[in-house]
Amino acid sequence: MELNQMRSFVCVVDEQSFSEAARTLHVSQPTISAHVSALEKACDAALIVRTTKRFEVTPAGWRFYEYAQRMLDLERSASHVASEQLGLEVTMGASSVPGRILLPGALSRFRSEYPHARCRISLASSLDVINGVADGSYDIGLVGTKKTGRVSYLPLCSDELVIIAPDTPQYQKLLDEGADNELLTLPFVVRGRSSGTRIELQMFLERFGVSLLDLNVVAEMDDTEMICRCVSAGVGMAVVSKLALEGLSCQGSFIVRSFRDKPLCRRLYLAYLGSRYQPSVLKRLVELICEQSSE
Repeated sequence: MELNQMRSFVCVVDEQSFSEAARTLHVSQPTISAHVSALEKACDAALIVRTTKRFEVTPAGWRFYEYAQRMLDLERSASHVASEQLGLEVTMGASSVPGRILLPGALSRFRSEYPHARCRISLASSLDVINGVADGSYDIGLVGTKKTGRVSYLPLCSDELVIIAPDTPQYQKLLDEGADNELLTLPFVVRGRSSGTRIELQMFLERFGVSLLDLNVVAEMDDTEMICRCVSAGVGMAVVSKLALEGLSCQGSFIVRSFRDKPLCRRLYLAYLGSRYQPSVLKRLVELICEQSSE
């Protein structure tokens, strides 16, 4: 016995009509008749007597009606509890740039609409976030690059990757007069291997036949502010997100320049699993993140 069959039967009894039940449930009348017939066959008993002049629920039909109502009530209660539990908590992975730029504003508005909801947010590299969305560890993710596979991506705002260098006459002269390929021979501080910034930089360099292995990498780290402080201290140059520079306490203590030959632009994305059901509370958070990215 299927719940849809029971739902049809209960509606027929409530409406005292097959045609009215069909209108109420937005299905065809033959579907309602087939559902009731399937239940009678499963019960091996007549549940409703219907002729052109008569509609009557049999004694067996009334007994079955009581149990069918209970089962539908249980189904509604189970759905409500599951929905309530899912709606109370959202798990999200975020890489550093989209997480810091987009999440605070979106979460503030989300909390005003859903004061009892809880958001569990893990900061990780873009690839780790994408893998977490793929295996179900996160409901959604905010990332700075894409990876082919089962995860889908919703484009958010655009970002530019820029060169930052120590604020010295030597670097100032190189940035003003040197070609981009000359800069690549200087000491570099780079993001971790699974960082979206690093992946996008690597793809950009490959267009010009240059590999990250060709760079003079002197340090590798995951935190953008630490990279910026190292650049300020004269450790070397770096390529970082222009959006990530906003609000940093060390901003202004290093030189910032776009790639001269061709600006390096990228998109930030919201990663999600298309095959996974999204409760209304999660859909609303996604909407707020999208609105935040357009401001």
